[in-house]
Amino acid sequence: MKRIKRLLITKYVLLAVVFVFWTILIYVKMRHPLDYRHELRLQYFPNFVADWLVWLIPLLALSILIMLVNPQVQQYALILSLLTLLAFNGYISFVLIKYPDIQPCSCAGFFSSWLKQLSLNTVLLFCSAGALLLRKYTANYYIQFIITQKKGGSIATV
Repeated sequence: MKRIKRLLITKYVLLAVVFVFWTILIYVKMRHPLDYRHELRLQYFPNFVADWLVWLIPLLALSILIMLVNPQVQQYALILSLLTLLAFNGYISFVLIKYPDIQPCSCAGFFSSWLKQLSLNTVLLFCSAGALLLRKYTANYYIQFIITQKKGGSIATV
């Protein structure tokens, strides 16, 4: 039983880290939307894509936040978080490989280096994946617990 409690605490810590990251991202992006739009226009894609991303990224982050607080759709939020961070890591990796000497933006104000941003995103990617796996594992444990309680038995500690 102690192990499952530690896993639950770990899951909630990982969820909190993911939640705080997306909250900060929304704040940073929307604090100065014109600067954010300008930085996106410096990226290696057409300006019309940047104009869409100015609103798409914060709306995506807001969607992830709303889904994270609803346990019924929390797994979808974690999957969406994982895929978004994976896509951004892919983009950063592409830029670092193709244009290693150019720094087109301040990485949402978190770091002055894209390599540091890539490191942070990788940690957050693992946080999302870990929370998703722990959510699945602890859900299976609770299902097993409920079934054994209905049968009148006891469950072995995990």
